[in-house]
Amino acid sequence: MKPPGRPAIWLAAGLLGLVLVAVVLQALNQLIWQLSYWLPGWLIGPLLLLIVAAIVLAVGPIAWPWLRSLAQGGKGPGQAAPPPASRNRREAAQRNLIAIEQT
Repeated sequence: MKPPGRPAIWLAAGLLGLVLVAVVLQALNQLIWQLSYWLPGWLIGPLLLLIVAAIVLAVGPIAWPWLRSLAQGGKGPGQAAPPPASRNRREAAQRNLIAIEQT
């Protein structure tokens, strides 16, 4: 896949990605700081791991189809190539019946 000839868009997307990573890291740092005030030090690590796992389990099913479509080059399940045109009515009816059976 050839990137478009607009480097400003790619630069803006990269900067936005860096800002997003910085915001997430800052929120994580703030969470650790707040937890260290209320909990003993040995409990912060496991609790933080549970929180991150819960977030991944909550966001994972939502993001998985999008990530798969990106990995396949934008060809999702609804974007399959159309079958070639039928030569006659009988062939078209046969293809429709096969599609109905597969559904």
